[in-house]
Amino acid sequence: MNAKTTPLWQEPLRRFVWRVWDNEHVEQRCLTLQDEYHANVNILLWTCWLQKEGLLLWTEWLDEVLIQLDTQSQLTVGRLREVRRLLRDDKELEEARSTAVRGAILRAEIELEKHFLQRLESMTLKFHSAQQRNTLPGASLDTVYYLDFLRIPEAASHADALCRDCGIA
Repeated sequence: MNAKTTPLWQEPLRRFVWRVWDNEHVEQRCLTLQDEYHANVNILLWTCWLQKEGLLLWTEWLDEVLIQLDTQSQLTVGRLREVRRLLRDDKELEEARSTAVRGAILRAEIELEKHFLQRLESMTLKFHSAQQRNTLPGASLDTVYYLDFLRIPEAASHADALCRDCGIA
């Protein structure tokens, strides 16, 4: 984005995510949806951010996000998370060494998460631009849609609670 371009949003996605992650309810809800239903935390919080910012993207874009981002996230962050959890439970590994290695893996996970959040922002700009060129209306992508797509029971209830915890009315 150059200096003459007005951003589409008031708060960058990464800043939003780190701010709302400080709320223990947000963290707990996201991790529960991740662990029980394989929801991608970045995509969950991205959909909340879209709602907060009033960015209406078409549901069709979710396929591209899942193909380009969720797949890579599962292959990288997901595997690092698995390794970190295995190390935590490894009784043979010296505790100090386990803690150091898990810390290094966690730092790598966080760097990858930052990368994926930046990609989501870039994709948002691309999608918004494409929509501006096409006047056909589409259904809006939001947290409920994503959770419904994952076939999560009571998706609307989960989405409402998460968005409320993120400070979105």
